[in-house]
Amino acid sequence: MARTKNQPGKAAIGHPINRENMSIESQMIAWLLSLATAACFAWLAHRAGRNRFGWAFAGWAWGLAVATVILGLAEASFIPISPNGYFGLRLKATVVAVLLIAGASVLFGRTRGRT
Repeated sequence: MARTKNQPGKAAIGHPINRENMSIESQMIAWLLSLATAACFAWLAHRAGRNRFGWAFAGWAWGLAVATVILGLAEASFIPISPNGYFGLRLKATVVAVLLIAGASVLFGRTRGRT
C-alpha cells in the first residue's frame, strides 16, 4: 500500500480519521474527570465536617471546566497524522488535566482555611 500525502482528515497510511468519535471520547474523559473531582471534594468535605453536596458540586464544576479547556486546547492544536498519534496526545492531555485539577485543588484547600 502506497503512502499518501498528509491531507486534512486522512491518516498517513490513507485511512480516514473520524474526528467526531475523537471529540466524543474527549468529552467523556472530561465528564469522568469532573465526576472523580466531585467525589474527591465530597470526601474532603466529609472529613472536614463541611457540606458535602456543596463541595461536590464545586468540585464537579471545577473539574469539568479545567478538563474541558485542557482537552479542547489539546485537540485543537493537534493536526492528526495517525490515530496512534492522537491517542498519545489525548493521554498526555488527560494527565495534564488531572495534574492541574489536583494541584490547584490542593492549593485551594490549603489556603481556604486561612484568613
